[in-house]
Amino acid sequence: MASSASPLLSRPLPSVPPWKPWSVPIDIMRMKRALCSLLNKMTATNFDAISDAILQWAVAVERTDDAADLEILARWIVQRGIFDELHLELYAKLCQKIVDELQSERGRWRKVDPYSLGNPFRSFEGAVQGLARSEFEHIASEGSARALFALARFMGELLVHGVLAAGDIEGILDVLFAETERNDEDCAVALCRLLSRVVQAPDASRIIDELAVIDGIERVLQEDTISFKTRFLMMSLLERAVELKPHDTFSSAQQRTEVYGLDLNSEEELEEASGASTGEGSSAHGISAEGLQQYCYAQAQSFLLSRNVASAEGTFSALEPQNRHHFVASLIAAALSSNDYADASFVGMLLSLASVHRLSQAEDSIMLGFIAEVVLLEDTVLDIPSAYRLMAVILYACGLGQNAVQDLTMRAIADGSGSADRLLGEYLFLEADTEGALGSQRGESDGSQEFVGDSEGHVSGEVSDFGYAY
Repeated sequence: MASSASPLLSRPLPSVPPWKPWSVPIDIMRMKRALCSLLNKMTATNFDAISDAILQWAVAVERTDDAADLEILARWIVQRGIFDELHLELYAKLCQKIVDELQSERGRWRKVDPYSLGNPFRSFEGAVQGLARSEFEHIASEGSARALFALARFMGELLVHGVLAAGDIEGILDVLFAETERNDEDCAVALCRLLSRVVQAPDASRIIDELAVIDGIERVLQEDTISFKTRFLMMSLLERAVELKPHDTFSSAQQRTEVYGLDLNSEEELEEASGASTGEGSSAHGISAEGLQQYCYAQAQSFLLSRNVASAEGTFSALEPQNRHHFVASLIAAALSSNDYADASFVGMLLSLASVHRLSQAEDSIMLGFIAEVVLLEDTVLDIPSAYRLMAVILYACGLGQNAVQDLTMRAIADGSGSADRLLGEYLFLEADTEGALGSQRGESDGSQEFVGDSEGHVSGEVSDFGYAY
C-alpha cells in the first residue's frame, strides 16, 4: 500500500547549522562612537545609567566571539583608567560590573547548551589581563614614570575589584621589587601606588599572602644601597601591610554621626559646645589658660562636625594673635582623636587657606601648633595606633613641603628618636601618592576629560575639544 506521508515531509531537510549567539554581526565603528560618547559623559552621579548602556555593548561584543573586538572594547576602558586618574575608581568599577554581567550571561547560555564552557582567551577579563601586561611592558620600555604610576594605581584598583587575580600581576610585581632592590625610586613609588589600595581592601590579607608582599619588602630593606626615600617608602608600606586596618565605610565622622542617629551637629548644640567654656560665645579674650584650651578644643570639635570654614576663620579672628597656635593644636588633636582620615585631610585643607595663613603669620601659629602635637606623638600613638599616618595626612594636606616637615621634626623630636623617621616615612609615602585622593583635594579639577580614539581603539590622554554626542 502506498505511503500516505506527504512528499514535503519525506524529502530530507538541508543541513543547516544551529543558530549561535555569535551569528549576530556588530558594527564596530558604531560601537566605537557610542563608547566614546558614553565614556566622555560618565561621572559618579550617572554611573549606573551609563554603565548599563556600556554593558549592552559588552554583551554584544562577547557574543561575536571575536578576540579583536573584545580587545578594542577592553583597551578603550583600560587606557581611560590609566590617563583619567581622577576617575580611575569609576573605570575599575565599570570593569567589575562588565565582568559580573558577562559571567551571568555565560551562566544563562550554559542552561541552554551545557557544553558551552566559553573560551577564557576570548573574554573581556582575559583581554584586560593581557592589556595590563602589555601596557606595563610598553611603559617600562619607554621609561615614562608618570604613566607607570598611573598604571600601577589602576592595576591596584582592578585587583581590589576582582577583575585581576593575584597571579595576573605576580610577574609585574616581581619586576617592580627587583628594580626597587636596584634603587629605582620610580619603581618604589609604583609599588606604593599599586599596594596602597590593596592594604585597604576587605580581603587585603589574602591578596598580600598570595603576592608575598611582606617577603618582597623585607628583601628590599635588606639592601644597603637603596636611598633614604626608598627605605622610608618601603618601611611605611611594610607597616601598612603588617598592621592592616579595616576599610572605613564612612567617609567622615559627620556621616557616621548622622547614620547612627547622634544628632550632635545642630546649630544650637554646636554654639552651646563652643561657648560652654567661656560663657562669652564668640569672644575668647581675657580668659584663663585652662579655659582657653577648653574653648579651642570645643571650637575644633565643632568645626569637624559642621565643616564650616567661616566659623573656624571667625575663631582665629576672635583669638589674640599669641593664642592662635592653641586653636591650631586643638584642630590637630581633634583630628587625631577622631581617627578619621577625612577629618585629618579637612583640617589640613583649613590650615592651607590663605586667610588662615594671614591670621597666623605674625606669631607663626601654624608651626607652633604642629610642634605642640608632634612632641606628643610618641604618647598619642599608644592610644591611636595610626597617629603618625594621620599627622602625615594633615602635614601633606596643608601644603608643607618635605624640607619644612624635616625642619619641624628636628625642632619637635629629640635626636636619636625613631619618631622622626617614622613621621617622615609616612609623609614621603603620601608624597609618592600625589595623584591620589589628597592630591585631588589640593586643586585638581572635578571636571570630566573627553578622550578620542583611533581606528584600533587606542585612547589618547589629551583633552579633546569635542566628543561624540548622541
